[in-house]
Amino acid sequence: MHQRRYNRAELRAKVESAGFQIERITSFNSLLLPLMIWSRMLRKGNQDLQPWREFEISPALNKSLETILRLERMVITKGVAFPAGGSLLLIGRKPL
Repeated sequence: MHQRRYNRAELRAKVESAGFQIERITSFNSLLLPLMIWSRMLRKGNQDLQPWREFEISPALNKSLETILRLERMVITKGVAFPAGGSLLLIGRKPL
């Protein structure tokens, strides 16, 4: 239920304007993006929205989703940058 969303260019501009150098920027929750879109399409127009219901999933489904996110984390750790996803990850460094 985020109220503030940034696209890649906005996030980069805010971090750089604060004096940081961008070391890395990538999307994440990328492999699950199709499921996220599908889930939001199902909820669209639902007047009886209960956000906490998203967390009521079976242990087997939770383990499957966790495995996908671990795979994605391993790929990102190896240097791959995803162009799209549910969230952005930015690593910045303040120059000395």
